[in-house]
Order: sequence, then structure tokens, then C-alpha cells
Amino acid sequence: MHVTIATITGLAACLLLLLLRLSSLNAEYKLKHQELLHQALKAQKEQTDQLFYGMTCIVDRYTVVDLMKDRYEYHEYNSDNLYPETGSYQNLLDTASRSYIVLSDTENIKISHLLNKEYLQKVLHKGNGIMKIEYSKRTENIYKLMNVVAVEWDESGIPLKVMMISQDIGKRHELENLANTDGLTGLFNERYFSSVLHRKEKKKLPFVLYYLDLDHFKPVNDTYGHDMGDKLLKAVAERLLKCIRSNDFAFRIGGDEFALIISAEMEDSLCMQTKMRIVQSLLLPYEIDGKTLHIGASCGYAVYPLETEDTGKIRILADQRMYAEKKRKSSESRRVSVQRSFSK
Repeated sequence: MHVTIATITGLAACLLLLLLRLSSLNAEYKLKHQELLHQALKAQKEQTDQLFYGMTCIVDRYTVVDLMKDRYEYHEYNSDNLYPETGSYQNLLDTASRSYIVLSDTENIKISHLLNKEYLQKVLHKGNGIMKIEYSKRTENIYKLMNVVAVEWDESGIPLKVMMISQDIGKRHELENLANTDGLTGLFNERYFSSVLHRKEKKKLPFVLYYLDLDHFKPVNDTYGHDMGDKLLKAVAERLLKCIRSNDFAFRIGGDEFALIISAEMEDSLCMQTKMRIVQSLLLPYEIDGKTLHIGASCGYAVYPLETEDTGKIRILADQRMYAEKKRKSSESRRVSVQRSFSK
């Protein structure tokens, strides 16, 4: 069978027409695909815009965090911005951790731990729900609720970006706050002190308990009145808060007695150094209403669970050591007074 040139030419022409048609169909498909993709992206953007618009009605602020680039974008709807609108996420965490404390039924944990990159990627891996955090200001009666949800993942399901949505919930905690905090200083009270000790004993979490009783506080009250005494107690509370970290606790037990719980396992030398730092901070003069006031503090501490696994006994030990120091100071003061009288 002989194939003529005309036949070959005809077949080539048909093949060319077929290729042109396929190319045309492919171009139409790509164009249609791009159009559908554009419509889908447009619809997604509209839904996102609606979502964010709805969020402005029900939340106070939200933050989108790029975990891989250590960057964040902050949006505030309630008042002036609490933080810069954008910046380093690690810097944001450090700032928040100094200002807020996480609330939970088991143990207070640093915000910088719960919201760090590694922990979020572990908890929110493959879209495993929403992480909820309740937290409060360390020095003010301000409570907030945060929901953290992943919004972008890599192929293995590890979150690359998360959204943190925050609401103010002060009213919800108003009664609980009144029950757990001291009305004058804003520190935690004796009731919450007992609750923290119970939780730590239940979890076997190590800590050091410091008991403090102010020296020379009564003369301030007697000389300048109770209003000055109250202002002095507030100033003492502020200094105590500066002596502890965000996962430690400061309490006003009553009157001029305070307690600190340092949530760490420490050797005796470090315990003593911490005690001296606390006492020295309270010895510095107080400038209140044009008056310069001088007081001190007697302090005793006990270590859990090194000395005993009973937190009730830990309280007794710290209290006894605090009063032993106060008695020693009183004896030394009387001895100095007697020596001065004999030297005259």
C-alpha cells in the first residue's frame, strides 16, 4: 500500500487542527479555572470580611500571629491599643507575661509558656479545636478570656499561623474576685492563699513560702492615722509584687502580715538570698503625702516538700521562724536601748 504525499499532508493537517483545538480547550479550561478560583477567593474574602466585621461586635481585640516569622498583627476594637499594631511576637509575649497571670483550676502558668510557638503547635496540631485561656491583670481587677485557633497549617498539619481572640470578662469574675483578693492592696487574700497551698500539695509542686510581718508599722498608724497606714500598706504591696515573677503569688494575710509563694525548687542559700532581697526592698524609705516613712519587715520561710509534705506544717514553720526573727530584733533593740541608757 502506497501512502501518497497528499495523504500524509492531510493527516498532518488534521493532527495540527486537533492540537490547535486541544490547545484552545486547554486555554479555555485554564481561563475558566482562573475565573472560578477568582470567584472562590472573592467569596472567601467576603466571608472573611463578614467574619471580622462580626468579630468587632462580639470581641474586644484579636491578634494574628505568624509563628514561623515571629511576627504579629494586633487589632483593638474596645479602646486604645494595649500593644503596638505589629512587631516581634516574642516581645509581645514577654510584655504580656509581665502584666498578666493565667487562671486555671490546677496551677497558674506563665502566659509565655502557654502561647509560645512550640506549645501552640503541639496543642493545635492538625486543627485540634480551640485553646481557651482565662487570665487577669496582676495588679488590677481586670479579667479576660482568650480563644486561640490555628488559621494556617503546613502539609503535615503543623500550625503556621494562629489567631488569638480576646474578650474582657470582668463582670463574670466580679464576685469571685471579691472573694479572692484583698480589698485594700489588691493582693490575693488568705482564702486564696489556702486554695493555692491546697493545689500545690495535691500536685506535689515545689515552692518556698515566705511569711512577713512589718516592723514599726504601728507607730506610723498612731502618728499619722489609718489613712496614711493604708497608703503605706498599698506601697508595701507594690514592692512585694516587684520581688516576684508572674507565676509566683503575693498575699495579704491580714493587718500588716503578708505572704509570698515562690513557685520553684530552691536551695537554702538561694532561699536566704531571696529573703534578704525582699526585706531590703521593704527597708527603703517611703515617700507618701510629703512624709518620709521608715519601716522594716521580719521574715521567715519554709521549703516544700523538702522540710515537710504537709502544707499546713509549712505554714506553721514559716510563721514560727518569722516571729522568732521579730522576737530577736525586739530583744536586740531593747539591749541597745539599755546600753545607751547606761552610757549616759
